[in-house]
Amino acid sequence: MTWLVIYTASRSEFLVESQLVTAGFESYFPVYKRRLHRKYGGDVFSPLFPRYVFVGVHPLWQIIHAFRGVAGFLLNDGMPVRIPQQVIEDIKKRQIAGEFDEKPEPKRERQRAKSFRELKKMLEVVDNARAA
Repeated sequence: MTWLVIYTASRSEFLVESQLVTAGFESYFPVYKRRLHRKYGGDVFSPLFPRYVFVGVHPLWQIIHAFRGVAGFLLNDGMPVRIPQQVIEDIKKRQIAGEFDEKPEPKRERQRAKSFRELKKMLEVVDNARAA
């Protein structure tokens, strides 16, 4: 099976993908997980390829233009670009393995000076590092 690439309206990837599934098309919308906020936690899924959704070639693929949020297909010389099945499978494997997910930042210890002399030394180290 080969795949076509749909170009969507801005922030309409989820809408287009849900319409494709409802209409019975085989589709794939790769996403990655990222932290919403470092302090308050919470993860959010963002498009790996913003404004693009993959759809399996189907005899009625041309009706996809009528779906809400679809801007068109990715074209090359006026013909839709066809993506081999192997490329889609590779992207799926890497997505499942979490290769695209945002990695958590390591926690940093805050340095606190116990006296004014220690604070002065810490500031000198920072100043020397900036000057170098």
